[in-house]
Amino acid sequence: MELQVRHLRVLRVIEQAGSLTKAAAELSLPQASLSHQLRRIESTVGGTIFERDHQGVRATPLGQALLARARAIVSAFDELDREFHRGPARAGQPFRIDWQSADLLGLLVDGLREIPPGKQLTGRADPWQARLLTKIVEDGIDAALLCDLAAQVPSGDGITSAPLISEPVFVAIPDTHRLADATEIQLADLADEPWILPAGLDFLGSRLRELCERDGVPMRVWVDIDAAEVREDLVAGGHGVCPTRPVRPRRNGIVVKPLVGNPLVLRHFLAWRTDGEFARHAERICDEVIRGYRRRVEEDSTFLLRPQGTRRPGAVR
Repeated sequence: MELQVRHLRVLRVIEQAGSLTKAAAELSLPQASLSHQLRRIESTVGGTIFERDHQGVRATPLGQALLARARAIVSAFDELDREFHRGPARAGQPFRIDWQSADLLGLLVDGLREIPPGKQLTGRADPWQARLLTKIVEDGIDAALLCDLAAQVPSGDGITSAPLISEPVFVAIPDTHRLADATEIQLADLADEPWILPAGLDFLGSRLRELCERDGVPMRVWVDIDAAEVREDLVAGGHGVCPTRPVRPRRNGIVVKPLVGNPLVLRHFLAWRTDGEFARHAERICDEVIRGYRRRVEEDSTFLLRPQGTRRPGAVR
C-alpha cells in the first residue's frame, strides 16, 4: 500500500479524537474497519503510530514525527483545494473575493459588516487582472477588486463592474532629497533615481517607463516589492523613489509629492458575477466602500489628498 493524503487525514482524526471509537464515529466507519486501516498504515510506515490502552490512543515517537508531517501536508492540500476548486459562495458560506491590489480591501471588509449582516469574506491576492476575471466567469470567486490606468476594465458575459475611486499616482522620496521642499515633481527631475515599483502591477511600471522615455530620461528600476510599507522603508533609507497613493498616511523618513500634471491616475473597480448572492448586494457594497473612503480621507488630517467632486453618492474621482 502507498501512503496517501487520505491516510494522513485518518491519522489526524485519530489524533484529534483521542480514541479509535470517537475517530470511527467521526469518520462514519465501523471501528473494526478503522483499526484495520490503521494497521495497514502502520505496516506501510514500518512501525507503531499509536499506543492504545483503556484511556485511548497516544502517539509514539514515530507517530509524533509522522503526525507533524501529516499536519503540514494536509494543510497544504486543503489550501491547494481552496485555491483551485473554489465555487461561488453558498448560503452561510463566506464570499470569496480576490484582489489585484489590497488598497481598498479594508474598506470592502468594513462594508460587508452590514451587507448582509455577519457575512464573512475569504480571498487572496492575485496581480493578474485577466486571471481574476476568468475566476469570476468560472465560478471560482464571487468578485474581485481590480485596478487599472484605463477608464474601465474588460467585461464579458455574466460579469459586471463598477468604478470605486480614482487617485492620481504620487511619488515618495526621502525627506533628505534635494526635491523634498518642492510643491510638485517632474519625472525628468528623477532621472538619476532608482525606482522601487509595486510587484504585480506591471502596467503601472510600463506606463511610468513610457513617460520617462518620452521625456528623455530612461527609467532605472531597482527592485519590485509587493508590500507598500517595505517600499517606503527602502525610500526612507535613501535607496530610491517609488510611486505611491496620495492617501497613504505620512510617515517619518519620506515625503510624498504629486507629479506635475498628474500623468498617472490609478482607478479602482469592483467586478462580480451578475448572478448569485453577491450580485444582490454589490451596488450597496460599492457605495459603502466609496463612503468609507471619503470618510477616512476627510477625517484623517495625515492624508495628503482631499476628494474633489462626485460621480455617485460618495464617489471620489
